[in-house]
Amino acid sequence: MHEISGWKGLLRPLLAKEFKELVRDPRIWIPFVISALMMPLMGLVIAGPLGEAAKEAQAPVTAGIALLDKSSVSERIVEYATSLGAARGVEFKRVEVERAEEAVRVALELKLDVIVLLPRGFGKSLEEKRRPNVTVISVVESLGFFSFPRSRRAMAVLEDAIASYLIEGSGVSLDLVKNPINEASITYIKPKETLIRGEVESVIGSLAFSSFMLPLVSMIVAVGVIQMAATSTAVENEENTLEVLLSLPVDRFTILLAKLLGSFTVAMIGSSLSILGFIAYFYLFPFLAGLGMGTSIQVLVDWSSLIYIVASLLSTVFFTASIGIVIGALSSDVRIAGTLSGPLAMLVFIPGYYVAFTDTLKLGLLERALLYSVPLTQPVILSKEAIAARLPPETPLYILCSLSLSLLVVFIASRIFALEVLEKVQRRLSRIKRR
Repeated sequence: MHEISGWKGLLRPLLAKEFKELVRDPRIWIPFVISALMMPLMGLVIAGPLGEAAKEAQAPVTAGIALLDKSSVSERIVEYATSLGAARGVEFKRVEVERAEEAVRVALELKLDVIVLLPRGFGKSLEEKRRPNVTVISVVESLGFFSFPRSRRAMAVLEDAIASYLIEGSGVSLDLVKNPINEASITYIKPKETLIRGEVESVIGSLAFSSFMLPLVSMIVAVGVIQMAATSTAVENEENTLEVLLSLPVDRFTILLAKLLGSFTVAMIGSSLSILGFIAYFYLFPFLAGLGMGTSIQVLVDWSSLIYIVASLLSTVFFTASIGIVIGALSSDVRIAGTLSGPLAMLVFIPGYYVAFTDTLKLGLLERALLYSVPLTQPVILSKEAIAARLPPETPLYILCSLSLSLLVVFIASRIFALEVLEKVQRRLSRIKRR
């Protein structure tokens, strides 16, 4: 039998074989489906407690107030607070306590959310235009990530009552003192040279959320492709399909290219599901949590940046598919492939989280160039800076560098695809596993 080295005639049937095997194996496509569902489910999981916390923060508050100071000023403050609190869902009850320990017992008996002690000299301090001392004892029934201290609402009412007393007779309303201007906020994002309407806190929060979640999707896609490619190749090892394939008079690079293109195609389909899941999360989460939409990604990411991100993701998928195929080829079964690919996920998430949490604009030129050039970190920093800043003009060169690294990995993988090399490494890995 003469050796067949041309890839034109054999690549298509090999590619069709790889694609069909990948699609038919539930171990391959189930992780992608889970990944696509994970983001909306994460939104449901987070939005539920957040929405409940928001409702709890608006629930009626019962506050006890102990008037240790018997002055007329203190009495007027309590009357003001009672009147203001009735309109804001805060009910003040007079209690007779002297010490904090006694206040806790009374709060538990009367089911109070907070007790405020107005000490002796409280009224005199106000008469002398000095800041009075108060003791606040808050009752916390449960702890949660989104918990809001209910005592804060009662204290806000008390502070407004004191402010009303201080400005009494001045002809100035409390609302004017608290909000002396009508603010129309516009935020200028300097790195993007973009004006966005809205309060700066809301804009920054929305941008921070987007610039973290979008890189997270890139990391999930990269890890999913590694595990998929490793699992599919390890399955062929278990069934001796890969050994038979490599024994055929077919160029190893053609076999590897067919496996890569098959994994790449399935990975892109699965990755699109993950991206759709992220979009569903981004748009559903604010409504589920009862929040506003905030600043849309569409306002911040232009088409050129989006094209760069997609090109970078394609290069990364090619790179991670190559790594996954090598891992699967070096593993004699799926369990060894899972053992090897698991720790590699940390090699994706650790630098990815570093980029997501770091102000990348303040990094040095060499460090930024490295993050932009490595396939595992490039889509992460690209997607983050596409939202928070303008992509550097040398971005096409970085993508070419990433693609070159991916092709280098493919070349190395083709050298590894030799039966004698695979068998030798597989035996060593099996010995390590038995130990």
